[in-house]
Amino acid sequence: RLISAKPELAKLLATICVSPVRLAFDFIGIRPAYENAIQLLAAEGFDSFTNYMLFNFADTPHDLYDRMYAEGMRQFDEQLQRTPEGSTPRETLRSRTKAFVRAATEDPRRFELLFQRPVPDFVPSPNVVAAATSRLAETAQVARAAGLPDQRAFDLLMGTIRGLISLQIANEPGGDRWVRLVDDAVDIFVDHYT
Repeated sequence: RLISAKPELAKLLATICVSPVRLAFDFIGIRPAYENAIQLLAAEGFDSFTNYMLFNFADTPHDLYDRMYAEGMRQFDEQLQRTPEGSTPRETLRSRTKAFVRAATEDPRRFELLFQRPVPDFVPSPNVVAAATSRLAETAQVARAAGLPDQRAFDLLMGTIRGLISLQIANEPGGDRWVRLVDDAVDIFVDHYT
C-alpha cells in the first residue's frame, strides 16, 4: 500500500539491488493498491516478485488454505473439462486419467494440498468439496462405462493412479518413469473387470 500511495518509493527502490521484491497482500480489499504497486515497480525495471500473505484482519491460515484449495480444484477441473473423448469408453478413461496425472505432476505443491492434505486440521469448505466430488463422480461414470463395475474398483484405480503420481513426484520430478504406466494401469483394471 505504501508504494501505491507514494510512487516515488518505486523510483527510490530501483536505485538499490533488490531481487525479488517482496510484497505483502493483507486482504482482498487492497487488491487495487497491490496491483498498482506491481505496475509501478515493473515500470522501474523490477521483474521478480514474491508475495506473502498476512492475517491481520478476519482471515485465518485455514481461510487461505481454503482459497488455495478452491483455486487448485478449479484448475484441475478446467483441465479435466478439456479432456478429449476417446472413440471407446476405455480410451475416454485413459484420456481422463492422463489429464489428471498431467495436472498433478505439473504442479506437485497443488497435488499435495489437494490430495495429501499436508495442513493439520484443515478441512475444505463444503461448497469447494461439492465441486470436486462432482468431477470425481463424472470420472467414476467414465470408469463404469469402460467396465469397472463398482465404487470399489474405481477406488482401487484411483489409489493406483495417485500412487504412480506420488512415486513420480518423489523420485523423478519432471520425468515419466511412473506416469508412463498410466495407460497400462487403466488397461489392467479394465481387462480384469471385463
